[in-house]
Amino acid sequence: MKINMKYFFYVITAVFLVTMVIMMMMFFNPLRRSSESIRKSLLQLTPDGTRMDDVIMVINNHEKWKLRYVCYNESRHIRAIGVSFENKDIAGRQSIEAYLGYYSTILDTAVYAFWDFDSNGKLVDIYVWKDKDTL
Repeated sequence: MKINMKYFFYVITAVFLVTMVIMMMMFFNPLRRSSESIRKSLLQLTPDGTRMDDVIMVINNHEKWKLRYVCYNESRHIRAIGVSFENKDIAGRQSIEAYLGYYSTILDTAVYAFWDFDSNGKLVDIYVWKDKDTL
């Protein structure tokens, strides 16, 4: 059976291009950045002092984010998974958790953000948590 070299070249080129596009999408996913870099981006969207309702609106308006948890009083939920905020005196009074998405290499890594508020409902800190699947 004779292989048409022109056809073979087109198939190899198409496979190569599709592979490159998939790899670029994987490696340019903004969730691959460090937790601190993601945190800084979130602080640009929701700076210190932002009200809880405004943070909820930002989360709900983002196409890929999912609001997971809103706590209007002492946040045992955050402390249960070991999240540690810089301002320990204020942290955990009120909180919001959102799922930001995931990225994959060999294992999936889910990315979550926690917005922490004082007793007046004003943002005081953000924590980004990456949860890696294990085999």
